[in-house]
Amino acid sequence: MDKDRLIRRLSDEGEKVVHFLQTLGEDTWQAEIYTDGEVWKVHQILAHFVSVERAFQWLTADIVSGGRGTPNDFDLDRFNHEQVAQLQESSRAELIEAFKSERAATMGQVSIYSADDLAKIGNHPWFGQVSVSKLLKLLYRHNQLHLRDIRRYRSGSSGTS
Repeated sequence: MDKDRLIRRLSDEGEKVVHFLQTLGEDTWQAEIYTDGEVWKVHQILAHFVSVERAFQWLTADIVSGGRGTPNDFDLDRFNHEQVAQLQESSRAELIEAFKSERAATMGQVSIYSADDLAKIGNHPWFGQVSVSKLLKLLYRHNQLHLRDIRRYRSGSSGTS
């Protein structure tokens, strides 16, 4: 995927996330979407979106600058727990604004990457060795998966991990 298309997808998908969250009723915001291990309501999922956005900015910048990405012993579950805990006291409005700001920063970062930068390979703790371009696609697809789980809750199905 070329850089301009990638930026458009990041923008479009980011707008869809914000719109979807802004249309949720209070009952959905209070629902337990994930209950295996930690309990995450929509608020924690939004905090997760903010932390992942920041993490991917670091990760892609590291790989582009010649780094290897995340260390092999990186504990993704611990990272998610710690990051969400740090952000979950923020208000819903603050988190939505933070997500919008971080997504804009991600797009700005991508705008300076060359085709060679997007092709560089680095380590992701879940997907292994992947290109920067694929990591950025995973970023917006990741959000889509969580939104799907929220939609499932709204349609009467219980959440999963």
